[in-house]
Amino acid sequence: MKIRYAFFVILLFTFIQPLEGKAFKLQDHPEVMTHYMERSMEEYKIPGASLAIIQDGEFVYHHQYGEGTNGEAIHAETPFVIGSLSKSLTALAVMMLVENEEIDLDESINTYIPTFQYETKSGQLIKVKHLLDHTSGISSYDSYTVTDQQRSEQGAIREAVVDLSGVTLDQEPGEHYDYHSANYLLLGFIIEEVSGESFSDFMTQHLFQPLRMENTSAAYESAVEDGYMPGFQSWGGFPVASDGFYDHAGAPYGYITSTAEDLASFLYFLLEGGDLLTDENLQRMITPPEAGKTYHFGWHFSEQDQVPYHGGAVPDFRSQMYFVPDKGDAAVLLTNKYHSLEDSQITQFMDGVSLIMEGNEPGEIVPQGNLLFWSIVGGVLLFAGMSITHFILIKKRFVGRKTTIIISIICLLVSITSIPVIIQFVGLPWRTFALFAPDVAVFVYVLITIFVLHAFKSLVYLRKHIC
Repeated sequence: MKIRYAFFVILLFTFIQPLEGKAFKLQDHPEVMTHYMERSMEEYKIPGASLAIIQDGEFVYHHQYGEGTNGEAIHAETPFVIGSLSKSLTALAVMMLVENEEIDLDESINTYIPTFQYETKSGQLIKVKHLLDHTSGISSYDSYTVTDQQRSEQGAIREAVVDLSGVTLDQEPGEHYDYHSANYLLLGFIIEEVSGESFSDFMTQHLFQPLRMENTSAAYESAVEDGYMPGFQSWGGFPVASDGFYDHAGAPYGYITSTAEDLASFLYFLLEGGDLLTDENLQRMITPPEAGKTYHFGWHFSEQDQVPYHGGAVPDFRSQMYFVPDKGDAAVLLTNKYHSLEDSQITQFMDGVSLIMEGNEPGEIVPQGNLLFWSIVGGVLLFAGMSITHFILIKKRFVGRKTTIIISIICLLVSITSIPVIIQFVGLPWRTFALFAPDVAVFVYVLITIFVLHAFKSLVYLRKHIC
């Protein structure tokens, strides 16, 4: 479920005048954050959100905004699908098994999941650490073919891994970073095989419960019991209630449901430590990677400040979280609307949150443009008008037979090649593209339909009246 995120940059230094200077405490001025959030949600037309903040090692802010698809107000226990924030939780689960000496990061994954097969030119094997750091050599495109799918709930993770088995590696293991969800799908399967438990049961009993993440789930049925409801898709920037999309194999990489409060408990553990991991292994997780790398143990690290962060997105939810170990600061934001063309909204949100936590003005909210969408709408209307005009000219015989045939052939070629060209350009299967940009996909369908109808109608008219 890779979506091409812009890297999240934490703005820790600024020349903007501070709100309260260096001693600014958010808990003394919660209205500053609330006002900023409400303005941002209005600008970006986000129906519902939840934000939790830790400052100097203390929980200082937890607030909910807006409503869900059922029309009811978002509350503290309302679960959101957290997208790729799930990867950070999966990485912690792997490290827990490493600590128990049940997994060796330098061991080949064949040791734990021997049924999974893959082809590689050199014969070099994928190691567990390669999956954690997205250097397995599996291509993004192959990942998309098995992730973000609607499967039956029982045995979904195993089924997805079977579908991926036999893949030919695009790169040699350990040599090339390529962020995608298949790596964490495989980690989820390793957790199941090593522990002898389902991924959901393992996460609930060994991670969620110890961290008191009481409204967090790695399975659809329990998520519904917690109050999960679909979010919103974005059509031209406007929220449209989603029918709901849930990948039953997707919990290890993107379909865990949780609340901002529960994820703040997870971030608190990463800041302060606890019983789940020794201090040594915890530091191993949160220490920035070696020079030249930006992803490590389930976390991105900002290039400038080496701050751990992660974003997440599914078709109708978008989220982001980060923490600053040296300061004891952390924040998590969950929202219930998404579109791939609006991905930067939450990054900009969190830039403002970080600035306010530092005692600075968040600055102007960056407007979200929808130029591509409205360009496509304009193109559809333009070609529809041109089609009607051209057909009228044919009937009046202002356009010759040869010209009409050429235009019809061009229309047919465009209609045939449009989707393959888009697939090649974005590097995604069409199903994935349509899932994360449904409005654009619909208008592409409409445009193709106009081309096909125009070509056939013109050719049929020529045959009947001119030939």
